[in-house]
Amino acid sequence: MEIRSPALYMYQFLQSCSQLVASGLTQGTNSIHSSLSYKIPMGGLVILPLFMLIFLPFIPESPTWYVFHHRHDDARRALQKIYRNDRTYDPTADLALLTQARNYEAAQGEESSWLALLLDPIERKKLIWASGGMYAQQICGIIFFYNYGVVFAEALGVSQPFTITLITMILQIFAVAASILTGHRLRRRTNLLASTSLILVAFLIIGGIGTQSPNLTTASKYIIVVFSYVVICAYNFGLGPLTYAISRELSVGVNQNKIMSVSIVALYFFLWVVSFTAPYLYYDAGLGPMVGFVYAGTTLTSLLWVWYCVGETQGRTRLEVAKFFTERVPARRWRTHVFVERTGDEKDDVRAEHVEDDSKA
Repeated sequence: MEIRSPALYMYQFLQSCSQLVASGLTQGTNSIHSSLSYKIPMGGLVILPLFMLIFLPFIPESPTWYVFHHRHDDARRALQKIYRNDRTYDPTADLALLTQARNYEAAQGEESSWLALLLDPIERKKLIWASGGMYAQQICGIIFFYNYGVVFAEALGVSQPFTITLITMILQIFAVAASILTGHRLRRRTNLLASTSLILVAFLIIGGIGTQSPNLTTASKYIIVVFSYVVICAYNFGLGPLTYAISRELSVGVNQNKIMSVSIVALYFFLWVVSFTAPYLYYDAGLGPMVGFVYAGTTLTSLLWVWYCVGETQGRTRLEVAKFFTERVPARRWRTHVFVERTGDEKDDVRAEHVEDDSKA
């Protein structure tokens, strides 16, 4: 539980680093007047996965995987390696917990159902909230700056559009790094409310300045660029890294893998929607920079998701997150909510769900 969120944040951080490398390659080959100008960047798409394939055998398996494949000695060694800085660590208790989780999953696996995601109100709520995180991450229009940033800068008449894109990639790395470093100090709900509101305001300013198009002054063009940087930084400090962790934590219970599968589908579907419609909105609809108004509207829906679906989970176990759903606690009250102690079979059922959830974390 201690490293789950930072590990998920690292996905966005490493993605940002790879985008910086790709942007650098693209800019570096921009002046080459031969087929190498596109072959070198495209070759990177092959070379980097090859490196990953070469080093894949050296990546250690998790103790959970070993236990679920009945390799307890390997699981013990893996746990001891993870806690090698703790000389007093004894893996016996963790091994027993993982074994119990494996047995529980084997017994309860048949209860997982796609139909339950539609018919069971609690499972349906988990699905909507978790996949809503992936929706909120993409529908705000952030992909517009990544996919069409250079085209956007050129259309504005800004000099050195590739340099501007390179600056964008550098800024996002610092923003994600700041999000990782402050992850345990800053409340997620507070972070998302503030950063998403900042994105909304920045898009409104971009759209407002865009009403002067096509008679934009040089100052207006660079103000638009500056506020595009604001969007990039706010996104990579908030929605970018945090939604992965939040969607994962909301996917609790026997259907958690199915909920996450739907969430990932939602991520790429809405990424495609924004990527596909952006050039039509900018050119065919004649909006130009006023497209900021459109993304301000979609960002408002992201803000609504934060308000209604993001609860404060710092310091909460997955057991408590599951109980938030079963007890129908509003997300905005998660931080201060105190659970009433349960007894009997009801308590055993919740504990069993907790064991199963932790085994997959």
